[in-house]
Amino acid sequence: MKAILRLTLWIFISCWVVAHATACSDAIDAQSSQTPNAVRWQFTEANSGTSNSPALVLSVVQLELAQPVDNSTCAEKGNPISLDAQQQALWLPVLQHYVADPFSADKDLPKKAYSALTETVSLASMSPSEAVLAAITAELLFNTYQFELATDVLTRFPPSVMPQALAPVMTLLKGKIYLRQRENTEAIQIFKSLVNDDSLSVVVQFKAGVLLGEAYLDDNQVNAGRLALSNSEALLEGPDGHLLANDDIITLYDNVGFLYIKLAQQTPETADYNLSEALRYERKALAAAEKDNNIKQQITIHSNIAWLQSRRQDFNASQYHLLTLLVLLQSHEDPDLEAFTYQNVSTVYFRLGEYNKAAAYLHGAIERVADNAPKVKAELQCRLAQSLMRSGVTTSAAPLVRACYEGLMTGTVYEKQAIALVASLEAADLGIATPVAADALTEQLKQLVNEEIDVSLKTEAVLKLADIAYQRGAINEASDWLASLSDEQVQVTSLLAVKVRKRQYEILLKRGDAESDAYAEATHAMIISQLRAMSGNDMSAAWRHSVNDFYTLWLAQLMEKNTPASNAYLAGNLLLLNELNIRQQPFSLDASRQQRLNALNTERFDSGVAPLAVRLQQLLEVDLLRHASMFASKTTTSEQVNEVTADGMSQTLCDIQGCLTQVQASLGAGERVVLYVPAEQHIRAVVISADTVTLHAIAPLQTLVALAEEAALSVMQRRQDAERRLQTLAEQLFAPMLTEDSASTWIVAGHVPVNTVSLNALVASLPSPPAAFKRVMSSTRTANNQNMASDSAAIRVLATQQINAQSGELAALDALLWAKVEAEQIQAAFAPQPIDVLLNNAATDDALFSEDTRQANILHIAAHNIYDPTEPDVVGLALNQASANGTGGTLIDIRAIEHSGFANNLVFLNACDTANGRDFDGVGSLSLARAFLQSGAQTVVATKWPIVDRASGMFAAHFYRAIQSGSNAEQALNLAIAGMQSSRRYKHPYYWAGYELTQRHL
Repeated sequence: MKAILRLTLWIFISCWVVAHATACSDAIDAQSSQTPNAVRWQFTEANSGTSNSPALVLSVVQLELAQPVDNSTCAEKGNPISLDAQQQALWLPVLQHYVADPFSADKDLPKKAYSALTETVSLASMSPSEAVLAAITAELLFNTYQFELATDVLTRFPPSVMPQALAPVMTLLKGKIYLRQRENTEAIQIFKSLVNDDSLSVVVQFKAGVLLGEAYLDDNQVNAGRLALSNSEALLEGPDGHLLANDDIITLYDNVGFLYIKLAQQTPETADYNLSEALRYERKALAAAEKDNNIKQQITIHSNIAWLQSRRQDFNASQYHLLTLLVLLQSHEDPDLEAFTYQNVSTVYFRLGEYNKAAAYLHGAIERVADNAPKVKAELQCRLAQSLMRSGVTTSAAPLVRACYEGLMTGTVYEKQAIALVASLEAADLGIATPVAADALTEQLKQLVNEEIDVSLKTEAVLKLADIAYQRGAINEASDWLASLSDEQVQVTSLLAVKVRKRQYEILLKRGDAESDAYAEATHAMIISQLRAMSGNDMSAAWRHSVNDFYTLWLAQLMEKNTPASNAYLAGNLLLLNELNIRQQPFSLDASRQQRLNALNTERFDSGVAPLAVRLQQLLEVDLLRHASMFASKTTTSEQVNEVTADGMSQTLCDIQGCLTQVQASLGAGERVVLYVPAEQHIRAVVISADTVTLHAIAPLQTLVALAEEAALSVMQRRQDAERRLQTLAEQLFAPMLTEDSASTWIVAGHVPVNTVSLNALVASLPSPPAAFKRVMSSTRTANNQNMASDSAAIRVLATQQINAQSGELAALDALLWAKVEAEQIQAAFAPQPIDVLLNNAATDDALFSEDTRQANILHIAAHNIYDPTEPDVVGLALNQASANGTGGTLIDIRAIEHSGFANNLVFLNACDTANGRDFDGVGSLSLARAFLQSGAQTVVATKWPIVDRASGMFAAHFYRAIQSGSNAEQALNLAIAGMQSSRRYKHPYYWAGYELTQRHL
């Protein structure tokens, strides 16, 4: 941990501590028997009798003196430390800077202080005031890592000739410079001399002891370091412990944490215990730093804890501390630390399989990395190339792969070489030119995997070698590679664990091994365990894809059995997976976070191609939002934050048999639940009734996708064959239910293999549709999706004809001229019942998130929704902005909706593409509609494609007239479709086939 900090020069241990008493210049020497371990000087301007030349009075402030100097004594003596007018011109800017932020990373003013000191002060005639200035200058140079200049100050003005109260402080500073420059022998000698000097105060001995322990540890003298730190802890617990400065106590805890890391490295068999102890001490350090509001120390300690949690493979906790670190850095600029933090955040995302996020942070890290760190830059380029390739972006990967290979293959750092080789082999798999032929790269990687390299990197490299062997048919070799991995290496991340076990399962199937069934069961249990520890937002796209690949293989084996028992087991698994995939930890989202997310979403949309800074800030805000659900709602201090586990909701989840039993118990006669299962050849449908589970083969996935694309194209082009195309697709997709005459109600749960056409439209296209049709997000009711429905009878409409933005993409949106008419038609449908219509300037972000809106029985929104299939992460509802938040328009981020508690019984999103968003295997689209359902809305009507302004208002009018007449939402949607079909103008599916209704649960 300390090594990491030293690499980036993050450590900054202050010599000076804020205090409460003042002393005059001659008190510096007078207090030698009670030497403070730290002093800070504050200054005030005082009138010296000449209006044009105010005197600058420096007061020596001492905290650690057992008996502070009486302030009145200085006033009586009239002997302040002061500067004349010429000295003020040189020193006033430096002193103002020092008092404002003595730890600033700005190097210019300390350099100016150094120049002023060396040009105007000589050792022979140095006054007490000038001694103070020399000490300040040395400290500022040290805090800005200008060690050479700081050493020069200490050489010109050695501690031995300084006033006695300053001498030990300057000696400590000299030792710290040696320590930072890794000259441990000299540092140890200085700190030992201070520890053993009984004439010094306990506070000086404590500070020196803490630094002595660090120097020993840095010199790999672990036992000596342990003894020094143990002695310092004894001082802390002794009678004078209350005199010790909090900064030094924090440093003690930090160094004890480093001690336990050293012990973990020395004795691997007790590594878990020692890492846990290291984490315990770092948490104590963080709690002390937070209590003292010491931001600089918090920054250091958050980075330490993030490293520790990453070492323990707890990437969510590591990510939390890294994100917190980025927030702290926004107010305390430190380019070196920021660059390294971006690198660490990208590493966490990479290991979790969040490759889009990893790429964004890697771009940020590459922008910030120093020019004199070519190896670091090359490693970042490797990871960026891999992130882009794994995200499906290959166009810019080739130069990155070449740069990373050339930058890392020189030298003997095996870890770096392994990164370059794995990245190059991935490029070769995709047909991207590599610096060396793939066979040669493979042989090089084989030589490296037995070296001492990072555990996750080793797993990645071995898995790559196994994949290469498997692809060329060398099944035994592939198996041998995977068998060489230890349990720790397999479980290093959730993603790698799934990938390794999926490949091993393929090998067992290829061999026809009898153990394949048991291995699949164990893999399934592992995935369920992973899922129970996650919320829906924790699941990366890569993890979902790998899990989906495994289940495609395994469920195909289960489906081949096709017995009542195997089908029931299959159905229970599918229901459980559906529940785990959609669950989410709910929590309250404050207004400021809503506004920040919305502002960033708007800025990103307006900018077209989002500037990196905007993209990174948006990622930071969204991830802080996610981590708030995991941590902030369950804990109040960061000391507790790592104790939190995602157990709150998982305890209420059904098990495999329980999920099936619960669903079957809720079904009436004629009701059927349908779950779709992907398979290599055909899509299968599992149909559940109150007492049976049956398995049906339907069309191949490629056939269904082709039929769906043709149907959607036919509708959008308003062709005459559109309804026939919809019917053909429906007959294929719903074939199992069409053969069951007793099935009067169809309920589709979970993910559907075709996601481009409304299921309601497909059902409506059938010659003999069922009596009722439902699509549900969740097939069971648990604490995750419990009924949060509003008991209000209120109806609220938000409608915007025009966004008030003056510039940008929002300003270019077409006017929705019929939105007002739509609102009036809804009013007429419910007359004489009053409804609350918020039109144009009243339809704002504040109005959307208001209590009245979120608790209304029915919420109808007629506005623009932003969705671009080329950038599906940018999804949002365009509304006007409340005057308190600014002027113009705003793009509501779906994450802000998702966590704001919309308890409406019905939400009608009458805008374009409100059911569309980034699609995930087994989950569906992360769309505006899904955001409302996740937030708590019971039923949502949304759209699968762009809609027509006037026609959409007509559809809504039909729908609400049916609602007012007593129909439920599903019946009302069918009646609205029938109403449009009976209209000569809007008969074509183009005007109605995009609407789809989804319920939160059965």
